Amino acid sequence: MVLSLAGASCAADSVGLLSELVPWPMMVSAVPMTEVRLTPAPQEGITGLPVIPSLVFGLLALGDGPDAGVTVALSTQPTPRLWIDQDNDEDLSDETEQLPSTQITRDTYGWYVDVEVEYRAGATVVQVPHRTFLLVDKQLGSSALTFLYGGFCHRSGLLDLGGTLVPIALGTLRNDARYDDPASLLVAVDTNGDGEIDILPGSTDVYGPGGEFQVGTTLYAVKSVSPDGRRVVVDEKGTAAPRPVIAAGERAPDFEVTTVAGRTVKLSDLRGRPVVLLLAWWPESDGCVDCGSSRQEPARLPLLREVGGSYGDRVAVVVVATNASPLATGLLPLEPGSILAAQDSSVGELYRRVEGLFVLDRDGFIAAMDVPWSTVSCDVPVGSLDVLSDAEVEDCLYKLLSE
Repeated sequence: MVLSLAGASCAADSVGLLSELVPWPMMVSAVPMTEVRLTPAPQEGITGLPVIPSLVFGLLALGDGPDAGVTVALSTQPTPRLWIDQDNDEDLSDETEQLPSTQITRDTYGWYVDVEVEYRAGATVVQVPHRTFLLVDKQLGSSALTFLYGGFCHRSGLLDLGGTLVPIALGTLRNDARYDDPASLLVAVDTNGDGEIDILPGSTDVYGPGGEFQVGTTLYAVKSVSPDGRRVVVDEKGTAAPRPVIAAGERAPDFEVTTVAGRTVKLSDLRGRPVVLLLAWWPESDGCVDCGSSRQEPARLPLLREVGGSYGDRVAVVVVATNASPLATGLLPLEPGSILAAQDSSVGELYRRVEGLFVLDRDGFIAAMDVPWSTVSCDVPVGSLDVLSDAEVEDCLYKLLSE
């Protein structure tokens, strides 16, 4: 991690140097994948080819340098294995055969591989490491196969904000290892000043592509990023109230929605009784918009109906569909009174998640909630959502009503 920020081009700009490659993606989005065209001969000048029958070759388009890409040689018999030009010197003789890192299904295999990617740096060309994920899917009963690749890393370093070094990380939704497209750039920054970056879904520190980000009460926007993601320039855009923290013990952010029955409901107006709030991404259809059988609902709605029926007016139940499609409106449960149902994508943006269940106390503080978690196993992140069980929701409500 580089601390010297000499060479900033403008005093009004803040510069971050991100020298660390973190070998897994930000956990707020899926890894995009692109299909690789396979050919019987290499697609660039390459030497040191393995003497293996039935090899096919692919080219990973990475970086913005003059190099055509990174060559991969693939054999699928009897088990998929590959040779990849990791040092990007157009020579496979110094590369070792790689068996799959993971087997996802019987016929789907994956590899996590670090490669050197070429980038233009002014008049020179530099090589910068990048981790990519490769996926081979053999179609059952056929010799056909699909070969995909995508980025599996992000950059991390420090941002100089008026002499204060703030942790920052950049991830790209592009799979060509390019970071200089703001519309595809994920930003994670130490928003609350605790010295760490949380990259889990719903984190206070994570910001989506194309928008502003916040440190303390100051708003910033990305002005430029080098293609390799190692240098970011930001400028100040204004001020804002501290970003709400979505966590147990914190007050739930307030919002106002119009229910499917036409009633205007403000979350803060429900204080004085516990609230069960469900954010849900509704399935729209299975291809037949007019078929009633295609309409589905989140699995947790039966629990909320039971809560509404058991506790009556002592507990408020609010369901918000966070997807923007008007098709979701027809899938929401009709009130009468036990469940307040609405469709509003801005609530998902406020809570920084499209799904999740929250139990609020009488004063509007989060007493319990679904919590995302992660760990790293064999250099690969593993995580999920720790979902509140029906029993945990019932137990929490019992305690809140007993207070």
